[in-house]
Amino acid sequence: MSTSLRAYHRQTSVHFATTTEAGKSKGIEIGATSGTAAIESVQSGGTSVLDAVWSRGTAYVRASAGVLEGTLMLSTAVATANAGKWISLKSGDPGYSAIVQSLSAGAAIFSFVPEEPNLKVGGVTEFEGRSVVAVEGSGLHQPAVGTTNRVTMFVSTTPPFLPLGATAEVDTTRGRNLERAASVYGKWNQKVDLPIPSQATSVSLLTG
Repeated sequence: MSTSLRAYHRQTSVHFATTTEAGKSKGIEIGATSGTAAIESVQSGGTSVLDAVWSRGTAYVRASAGVLEGTLMLSTAVATANAGKWISLKSGDPGYSAIVQSLSAGAAIFSFVPEEPNLKVGGVTEFEGRSVVAVEGSGLHQPAVGTTNRVTMFVSTTPPFLPLGATAEVDTTRGRNLERAASVYGKWNQKVDLPIPSQATSVSLLTG
């Protein structure tokens, strides 16, 4: 597992797509990240929740009022007025560090790393048409009472043994699924194309 994670972090870039299902709620997160640039789009129930871009030290965010209020510390009135509009942030601005961290390669895989207890290596199988080994284990977070969590990462059987995808599931102790997330990783070391927003309002103008 450690070999695969080291290989993952040695790549200059990765593209990913993550889907989540919890009851009737469905979400999707699509993005790409490198050491100097990143882009991400998050939807929930078919509605855009967040679009974010990071390039040349500047972060750009277009989000719902709730996200703007909670992440950028904007007042309710200002967040509502600027929902769905691009906002730019520089290092030191409220929310900048949190946004940049959320766009990192580590954030894209953090919740899909199998942990002890119950860590084990399964047999060889296929994932997206490629030969992989399934590594299973517990999720990062302690499950709530009456539930279990299970994470499976699919590691390529060919060097450098990159993780090609993963699933994370939360079930009741009776076996009923409560939540499922699945992620796919690929397009390693390809350029991260960034459409830089041309009309973004600096967050400093909204918080001053």
